[in-house]
Amino acid sequence: MLKHIVFSLAIVAGPALAACGDDNHHEEEEASALDQGNTRGQALQTQVDQVFAGCSESDAIAQAAGIVIAINNGEIAEANFVLSKPGIPRVQALATQFVTDHQASNAAVLSLLQARSLAPLDTPISQTLHDEAQAGVAQLEADLPRNLDIDYVEMQIAMHQEASLIVSAVRDAMPASASDMRGLLSDTLTTINDHLVHAQIVLRDLP
Repeated sequence: MLKHIVFSLAIVAGPALAACGDDNHHEEEEASALDQGNTRGQALQTQVDQVFAGCSESDAIAQAAGIVIAINNGEIAEANFVLSKPGIPRVQALATQFVTDHQASNAAVLSLLQARSLAPLDTPISQTLHDEAQAGVAQLEADLPRNLDIDYVEMQIAMHQEASLIVSAVRDAMPASASDMRGLLSDTLTTINDHLVHAQIVLRDLP
């Protein structure tokens, strides 16, 4: 099984949700996924101050956009692969929601950039996220069919925990004058946290 990421909402919501049932067969997998997400997210958080230090407002916005787009594209790629295979309906529904929401997030980012006549900028953070997503798709492609659903859901817990930590740090690094990007990052964080909780619920319900 995969080992994987978590944000503040999930830290609060996770135990409460776990307490709702005593027949959870995936507690260890969930905890492992959250641990991996925390480890990866904290490692990238340490790069945020360095990446954004001394940036102009425009460069900070463009770099933040590149990070959000990398997160979105990774989620879309993994979800689309799962949707191309037969699977458990609730996992397919999860993947469908992720595609819809992350595509909408990309559209919002591109709209903001267009309004400011900017293009996304790549950073070591966005490149790492891109590489992680490629590795995730490769892992799913190599999975035995019987493992695909649970491995995908565990991967989403890890990735969304990681993303939550990164997006929170990037939002805090934004200049106060970039209120539009700060607002978009807050909206992105809400979506990510919602996805994380949804993935945790789905994992707990899997056979």
